[in-house]
Amino acid sequence: MGIGRRGARGDKSTKVGPSGLEQPDVVDYVVEEADGAITLRMTETRPWDGGPAQVDQLMAKLNSYVAFIRSGDLEAECIVAAGRPVRIVLQSWHMPQGEVTEAFPTIRDGLAGLGIEFDVEVAGGAGW
Repeated sequence: MGIGRRGARGDKSTKVGPSGLEQPDVVDYVVEEADGAITLRMTETRPWDGGPAQVDQLMAKLNSYVAFIRSGDLEAECIVAAGRPVRIVLQSWHMPQGEVTEAFPTIRDGLAGLGIEFDVEVAGGAGW
């Protein structure tokens, strides 16, 4: 079940407009998965340039997602999320490269410590 895009900091209105890493305060999509988990998906449609700017944008967006989850806003807006596992998925239209790939293990470990799974999906079905 797709919930849609939401403001990441207590904004209860559905967002209509741009999403992606360039919009750090917007939760791009919240999805109730068949396995019962709740997935917060973030999208990146631009090619990865290998530099620090996209890494900074990814980290800002991840911080907003974590704040959305830990503040209770996720469960307040999506009642079915209560007590379910939560994951964050970066959906990329291009294969990540450069500095961002070096950040993935640290991101995974940090989020795992909070009980949040992290994964990367690339258009065409490839994972990271």
